[in-house]
Amino acid sequence: MRFFLSLLTMMLLSPLVHGEEDCDPRPPKVFKDIKSIVDNMRSRLGEIRQLKEDGVVGETHDGYLAIVDENANLLQDPGYAASAQALIQEENATRDAYYEKKTARAEEEILRQTAEQLPEIRQQVVKELCERLQLGVLCESIADSVVDAALAEALKAANEATFTEIRKEIQTTHGTFFQKKGSRAGEWIEVEVSPGVYDWKRK
Repeated sequence: MRFFLSLLTMMLLSPLVHGEEDCDPRPPKVFKDIKSIVDNMRSRLGEIRQLKEDGVVGETHDGYLAIVDENANLLQDPGYAASAQALIQEENATRDAYYEKKTARAEEEILRQTAEQLPEIRQQVVKELCERLQLGVLCESIADSVVDAALAEALKAANEATFTEIRKEIQTTHGTFFQKKGSRAGEWIEVEVSPGVYDWKRK
């Protein structure tokens, strides 16, 4: 069974789309549509700009706002700190909802492609299995039952892995966009200082 699952997973993952995401952010509380996400984000641009100019918040590598230094002088004012935290949480929730929307759209396309490719994938797996087992004329009927039992599980595992990767790519793409287009010179952005390790630096 492990062989069938790994084979199906590889076959499903390799041909499915990892298409480029456009990187104009139209980021989703509950939002009715993409336009309401955009409008919600635009309504906070001025306040976010002020926090960035104050040197309090920066853009992370994966597409969120974050406090740069909890000990910053401005954050010692309880009122300022509470307002900043509330704004960051609201903005990040909106961005998170946007990333969910983008991921869901990609998932729909992958599922559509999977459905189209399924007969060919199944035929390839049965052929591969028969070649390995060398059971002659009996092979196809035996392989059919085994492949059918494994297929649903393999599809689920392959799609989950793909969806997770797509979500990561979407966030990274938009993290880069927010740093390049949403941050000005002298403002804080999160950069990779060594593999998998990030730190703040001024743009």
